[in-house]
Formats: sequence, structure tokens, C-alpha cells
Amino acid sequence: MALPIRTLPILEHWDCQQCGQCCRGSLVRLDEEDLARLREQHWEEQPEFRGVRTVASHGLFQKTHTLVQKPDGSCVFLTAEGRCRIHELHGFDAKPRICRLFPLQLVPLDNVALLTMRRCCPSAAADTGRPVTKQRAEGRPFLPPDEQETAPPKILRRWGRDWNDVRLVHGALERLMSDRRFPLVRRWIHILQFCRHLSDCHLRKLKTFDSKSLSDLVDVLESAALEDAGDWFSDRQPPSAAMAVLFRQTAGEYSRLHPRSLVRPNWRQRFGVARTALKLVRGQGPLPNLIEGFPTATFTDLERPHGQLDPKILVPLDGYFESLVASWRYATLGYGNWSLIDGIRAGALSYAVALWLWRWASGPEGIRPEEIIPIIGCLDRGMGYGPLLGGRHRQRVATIAGDGQLERLVAWYAR
Repeated sequence: MALPIRTLPILEHWDCQQCGQCCRGSLVRLDEEDLARLREQHWEEQPEFRGVRTVASHGLFQKTHTLVQKPDGSCVFLTAEGRCRIHELHGFDAKPRICRLFPLQLVPLDNVALLTMRRCCPSAAADTGRPVTKQRAEGRPFLPPDEQETAPPKILRRWGRDWNDVRLVHGALERLMSDRRFPLVRRWIHILQFCRHLSDCHLRKLKTFDSKSLSDLVDVLESAALEDAGDWFSDRQPPSAAMAVLFRQTAGEYSRLHPRSLVRPNWRQRFGVARTALKLVRGQGPLPNLIEGFPTATFTDLERPHGQLDPKILVPLDGYFESLVASWRYATLGYGNWSLIDGIRAGALSYAVALWLWRWASGPEGIRPEEIIPIIGCLDRGMGYGPLLGGRHRQRVATIAGDGQLERLVAWYAR
């Protein structure tokens, strides 16, 4: 029996605005059915596709396949008029699976599939259009096979439990994130405090807990997280020099996913990427020219406070992170070797990155609200971007989380 589809406890909205943004800068992964469908379409017989490669292969042993991107980062099938050539010639059902579902996304758990949105779609990031609750039927054809079981993520890297116990910890994280009595920055500090308290528990002792003991522990840690947060705001300190380097490296990875990114994955730009990486490590002088339309700025400019922001312009950012946690996306869908705590800490780090990029995008005149939508797109694309999913980034997150550095980053860039 197929998993039932459930929408999130927060109301999400989306409608296609035909902006074509989903066809620019996004890697479209193909399964075997997609590949077979493309072969049947005989693109090599179309005059404009003769000699043009449409599918790229990645990896040596376990190959994966994606649609080819043009030099400007757009899909090989995107026309000059901003339409999909596959859709034009063969219809909606002939497109790859991910294109037909986008920006809707299914997150399979043990007994339910959560229907949420990919917020790299500008309409989804702005939360405008039809409610997702009305779009369940559009997700049903994309449910995984009945026999495909989803294993629960670990809670800590060396500590796993069954789904019921994992839900106890996830429930605390979701409650802390959705508690709108507090601004988003404060909610992130609450979450990070909870993670710290849980990580500090003796692992051998945790492994002896039954579900009742774990539930009691979660309640105690959740209350403690609320009580301990104030100190991070009374005397905000920048991250240490070493952690600032790791942070800027992370921000550089996310900046490559901006819809207006000037970085292209080709050999010609390898030396430019190396120079950019060196600048990000040094963190001095002018910022590299990475994103079209971003004003000239120095690293020092991005360390200055932006002042009190109107809560209304923060609504899209609030919505993104509330959906990230409620949908379990921070702990599933590509994060196979990540624990619940690793994943939520990576989300907190991406929040600090968003604020850093927002300062850069806005320039010296003050925060520009319209720039947050494409930045949310960066964060969302990071959920499927190899360098931000692998063991290297997981270790980077763990290193920054040590000794309170992640809390310092979050509080510092929200000044």
C-alpha cells in the first residue's frame, strides 16, 4: 500500500509564474525511466540538436546522469523564449520526473510522505499562489515504491534509534523552530543550545535509555535551551579567525548556487575559482566578483551591523526555515550519513550565510527586501549540491559547532 501523503503543519503556497528560473542553474538528475524516455525522443534527429550532447554522466563506478547545461548555466532544452523544448514537442508527461514534480517535493518517512516545496522556485520562496494542501494529487504519481523502506536518520553520529524515538528529538527541534514568540535568530539559538546539551550527554548512558527516559530527557533539554539563550545576545562576539575562514568557505559554496552566479563549472574558470577561494580564506580587501548585480564591497563591510529590520521583510526567511524543519528535509534526501543534529546545525550555518549574502547583495544603502528571494534559492539548491552534502562539509559544520562558535556566528550576523 502506498504511503499516505500529508502536507506540513505550516501552510505553503505556490503557483507557476513561468519565470523559467527552475531551468537555470539547477542540475536535473535523471533516473533510468528518464533516460529511456529521452532516447525515445531522438533529439539527435532535431536540426538544432545535431552534435549537441543532452545528457551528462558523472562518476566512474556508480554513474549518475543529469541534463546538460549550456555555458550560461541554463538547461540544454530551454528555448530562447524561456520554454521547455521537451514540453513543446512531446508534452508535459515527456519531461524528466524531477521537472514534472518541481517545485513540489515528497519526503518519504516510515509511515507517511510529506509534501512540501523546493523554495529555489521564486514563487515558492515568496509563498504566493495556491496552497500546497490543494496539490496532493499532483504529488501522488511520484510516491516511492511500496516496498521501499526509509531508514530513520541517526540522532547523533554514533547513536541511532527507531522512528518513534527519532520523532521525539525531531519534535523538540520543530517546536523550537516554530515558536513565533521569538524572532528567527533567537529560535536558532534555542535549537543550537538543545543540540549542545544533547551532544554533551554521555553516549554510553544515552544508549541505555528506553523511550520514556528519552522523552523525559528531551523535555528537560528543551526547557534548558530556552533558559540559556540570552547570554549569546548580551555580548555578541564575532567567530574566531579560524571559524570565520570555514564560514566564508561555506558562503562561497552557497554563492555558486545563486541564480545570478558568474561561476561556471568549466576548465576555463578553474584558475578563477582558485583565486576566489584564496580571497575567501584571507577575508581581506574587496570581495570577489561572484554574483551579477552584487555591489562592490569589502569583507569588512559585511561585518557591520545592519540594524533593526522590519519583521515583514523577514517573513520569507522565516517560512523557508520553518518548512525546512517541519518537512524533515534537513535530515533526509541526500543526507544519508548525517545525523539529525548534524543536519540541523547545517541549517543554522546556512541561516548565517543567508544574512551575510543579504548584506552583500544590498550594499551600503541598507537591506533590500527583494534580494532575499534569490538567496533563499541558494539555500534550497544547497540541499542537493554535492559539496554541501558530503563528509567534508559535515566535518566543517561539526568543527564550527564546537565551543559555541556556531551560536556566535548566528548571533553576530543577525546584528
